[in-house]
Amino acid sequence: MTSYDAFLAQVRHRSGYGDTAHAEQILASALEVLADRISPHTAQVLARELPAFLTEALESRTDTEAEQFSAEAFCRRMAELNETDLITARWDAEVVLTCLADTQPQELTAQLLHELPHDYWPLFGRPAD
Repeated sequence: MTSYDAFLAQVRHRSGYGDTAHAEQILASALEVLADRISPHTAQVLARELPAFLTEALESRTDTEAEQFSAEAFCRRMAELNETDLITARWDAEVVLTCLADTQPQELTAQLLHELPHDYWPLFGRPAD
């Protein structure tokens, strides 16, 4: 498990954001939107791997089905949550989800990518084959 400080430092480094509060905001919003899009089981597995501070949105998932929305809709939701434009929201999503993919066990990243359509894969720093 990656520590919160290490994970946040990676998000800050990759994003270029010097402001810790801003990095925390994009991190929290990305996980909130991701929690809506993945299955409750995968959300619980991911929550077990992340520092406790980050798991609220993931742990609040119920036994309902994952919502079905595109990567573009994912970015629109991030833009709304962060009160920013779509280009910035896509950058923020890519930063957080790529850091997530790079710090989690390969099996978990594979599980996430398996649940998501290929248009999400670039958000995780993976080719959209």
